[in-house]
Amino acid sequence: MMRITLETNDETLAGDLMDNRETVVGSKMELPGGIVVNCDRNEIRRGAGSEILIQLAISFVSGVSSQVLGSWLFKKLEGRLAKISINRREVRVEEAELESVIDQEREREG
Repeated sequence: MMRITLETNDETLAGDLMDNRETVVGSKMELPGGIVVNCDRNEIRRGAGSEILIQLAISFVSGVSSQVLGSWLFKKLEGRLAKISINRREVRVEEAELESVIDQEREREG
């Protein structure tokens, strides 16, 4: 399972990611091709900047292109995000880089 961690100041991001404004933690949605996205965590970190931490768990059906997830993430995050990490690896919010890192992490997971 792939873990994606997002750190942002955008209070609406978690709801937009999960297409659900009310209940976000525990929400599950399916992307085309059988990619399942679960929201495991959505918390506000108080202090300088008051960042919001969002954690997603991603499951893939074998044979599904990483491009589907990379494109979806890019469209949801463009211009809205402070930091994104995929399996603890920090990634720039650029569609090609997201897809590349997702491919590499999927290969590593076997």
